[in-house]
Amino acid sequence: MTAQLRAFVNLVTRTPAGRVIVELIGQAQTDPDLSAAFLARYSRPCRDLAVERMRTAQAHGQLCAGIDPEVLVDQLWGACYHRLLMPTPPLAEEFAANLVTNLMARSPAFRLTGRTGPEWTDGGSGPRQGGPRG
Repeated sequence: MTAQLRAFVNLVTRTPAGRVIVELIGQAQTDPDLSAAFLARYSRPCRDLAVERMRTAQAHGQLCAGIDPEVLVDQLWGACYHRLLMPTPPLAEEFAANLVTNLMARSPAFRLTGRTGPEWTDGGSGPRQGGPRG
């Protein structure tokens, strides 16, 4: 999860695509057609992918079964989007790592089960460049 969230932060803070994403989110607030297109082509597919990755982790015993994958995605990526859109303090990869650490270390419901797989390590393999975004 940490690698996926860090990849997302890198995408939106260090690439030209990140600036475009911010602009599209802003414009989508007042343009219903753009909002629908952004959700259909970008945000919803990325969010669905992230939720599916969490469910896969649960199925493999890597993440506690009691965790709601949709809420977990909203907690992690939602906090990043908040910092992206309200950049004080700024969004940084260290923040992304701390989000995961805080969730996993501070709440028994969010503990890892101890069994791991390569897609859930910090080895950098995530669903795709930038990770889930939405």
